[in-house]
Amino acid sequence: NSKKIDSCYIGLVDGTDLCVDDKSGNKLDENGNVIPFPIRKRPWYIGALKSGNLYFTGLVKDAFSGKYLVTCSMPLIYQSVIIGVIGIDIVPENMNDFIISAENNEGDAYVINNRGEIIVGPEEGGIFNAEGDIRELGNEEFNAFLKQALRQTTDLVEITVDGKEYYMVGAPMPTVGWTVISVVDKEITEQSEKTLLAKYDKINHEADEVFRKETNRIRWSSYTLMALILLAGILAAMFAAKRIARPIEDMTENIVRNSDSGQPFEMKDSFRTNDEIEQLAIAFDELSKRTRLYIQEITEITRDKERVNTELEMASEIQYNMLPHTFPPYPERTEFDLYATMDPARAVGGDFYDFFLIDEDHLCMVMADVSGKGVPAALFMAISKVILQSHSMHDKTPKEILKQTNDVLSDNQSEMFVTVWLGILEISTGKIVAANAGHEYPIMKKNGRFEMIKDKHGFVLGGMSGMKFKEYELQMEPGDKLFLYTDGVPEATNAEQKMFGTQQLLQVLNQNPEDSPKQILEHVRVALETFVDHAEQFDDVTMLCMEYKGKESTEGA
Repeated sequence: NSKKIDSCYIGLVDGTDLCVDDKSGNKLDENGNVIPFPIRKRPWYIGALKSGNLYFTGLVKDAFSGKYLVTCSMPLIYQSVIIGVIGIDIVPENMNDFIISAENNEGDAYVINNRGEIIVGPEEGGIFNAEGDIRELGNEEFNAFLKQALRQTTDLVEITVDGKEYYMVGAPMPTVGWTVISVVDKEITEQSEKTLLAKYDKINHEADEVFRKETNRIRWSSYTLMALILLAGILAAMFAAKRIARPIEDMTENIVRNSDSGQPFEMKDSFRTNDEIEQLAIAFDELSKRTRLYIQEITEITRDKERVNTELEMASEIQYNMLPHTFPPYPERTEFDLYATMDPARAVGGDFYDFFLIDEDHLCMVMADVSGKGVPAALFMAISKVILQSHSMHDKTPKEILKQTNDVLSDNQSEMFVTVWLGILEISTGKIVAANAGHEYPIMKKNGRFEMIKDKHGFVLGGMSGMKFKEYELQMEPGDKLFLYTDGVPEATNAEQKMFGTQQLLQVLNQNPEDSPKQILEHVRVALETFVDHAEQFDDVTMLCMEYKGKESTEGA
């Protein structure tokens, strides 16, 4: 049902090809028979078998349509035997709206694979304007930067492309073997709005000084000329008035008229008098030109800021849509009630929660916190969430899920990691089997009061491969509640640099322990906002509360 997937298919080891798409016509010959297709020789089939795991081909040509696309594949294993490979095709054009929402000549975003091919980028190549391997353009400085960006997150560096300087920063996508590179024209960063406004004020001040000095000089010249006019007679007075007063009147009329209409000052032949009047007109003409230039620059910078804010809003919406946010999530299931919230400290964050039914009798719950903030943490969060859910749906225990997820995430050059609490509720009995990978202690309402469960912590996911994790059990009775959270709750800080703390959190939870999960999260949120007041939020705040109602609730319903 995804609009981003071009087609999907399964290739069995005996050569059978099962394909589902909406363009099957190119797979039939002129007589309507299926064209023979050597599926076991395709790169996506061979790559998945060799890797034994998730595999991405990079840009390849489709065997039937000839257009470029990216294929993601994974081996199908039944009873420890590979029976085939499943794959999906993604056309690069369909990925553009996930990363690029606007383009201009100063800033672009690219996704580049390890062969130097632009997977996603601005139309017509942006600053590179090349097809195939962009490393063949011969820019050694950029090639060295790209090599580093494929392995690890880079610092902000300055690189010259075609004689123009750009700021660049890259972050790898380890699972795919690609990298995301952001490019910003250096020129737009060299002059801030304050500098522009300061220069504008300086120009106004200088022009005002010139105008005042020249006006004083003209005034005294006028007085002198008036004396001469009185002495020289009426004819000399009329000539002097026409020679001096008329250009000033025209200039004043021009300034007043253009000030009302917003039009620039116009230099006229009548102002070219080869004296102070002409100098004053030249000063106003230069002021008008420079003012228009700086207004244009301020307008461009404002537009760039609005574009960045729009992109962050889109990223925040994408991240929100990745988390389950419809409550109640399972209206037909009365054995439990569940509610969760996530408030990022920035436009996008690294915290996430997740819950899903593994089968009719098992509910998986996840609470996690990715190291770092902003867009890199959001990307790592999306990868971690998908891998955790994928392993959870294969009838595995929590410790096995954490171990296999850790082995995948440890192979990242960005040195990012994620703390995770994962528990699987057996709905019919109320038993929870859980494992903790360096996350905050869970809190459980038992016998009418919320208390902290100091479980055994394992190492964080993504920090080191080969780690093992321990499981433990929690028994819930009808009316019991489980409260999960990230460190943004106890570490919320007010203006006096005091933290909210776990003790105060327990006090808030125990004020109304019988309320619904949604009401309990609202109580905690109000308490946090009151405590923090107007202090800036430095960490994401994510919470989940689940109330177990049990089989009796189902029978009553």
